Amino acid sequence: MKSILFSLIVTLAASVAIAADGSDKSKKKVERTEEARQIAFRQIPLGKAGAREALQELCLQDDWNSKSSCDFKKDNFEFSVTYGTVRVRAAVQLGSDESLEYIVFSAPTEGLSSLVDVLKKQYGPPRMESKNFQNLFGGTFPQNTFTWTDRNENRITVNSIYGRVDRGLVEIESGVYRKQNEKAKKLIEEVGKSNL
Repeated sequence: MKSILFSLIVTLAASVAIAADGSDKSKKKVERTEEARQIAFRQIPLGKAGAREALQELCLQDDWNSKSSCDFKKDNFEFSVTYGTVRVRAAVQLGSDESLEYIVFSAPTEGLSSLVDVLKKQYGPPRMESKNFQNLFGGTFPQNTFTWTDRNENRITVNSIYGRVDRGLVEIESGVYRKQNEKAKKLIEEVGKSNL
């Protein structure tokens, strides 16, 4: 009887140890998932001070950029870079503390579909909106907008068509930048209403 009881206790203890080990692994997995979902631009976090130097290093790694073009003296500049599957000329806006606040670039529409696939793997499923884009000749084309937002309100937006049917637009914005823009838009609307 003692051996059966002992065996039962050992089995129960082993089960508890396995469950505890499994729950620790699941916690680590959740933490990694949350970390992976934090939006960044080529491993440079958005809204964090001191991004200028990391962007300069990134700029210097690309053969399309000259050394002098990577000397970012202003808080807004452009440089050539590969992002995911597309090679682009990106416009960048830094904050007062040299934080990375905004990146925007245009890319061929066909290249953006593969970029969306890469972003889905990195950040999970996006919010998607579909509508029709009409060109100057009256032709209509499907236009998809994919949006990823992280817990800090940083956002990536991919517009499959923007301005022309063969070009799309990608915007990467920090949460702080987005809030400032929303305030500015409201102020412009208020000023506009007062001028009516």
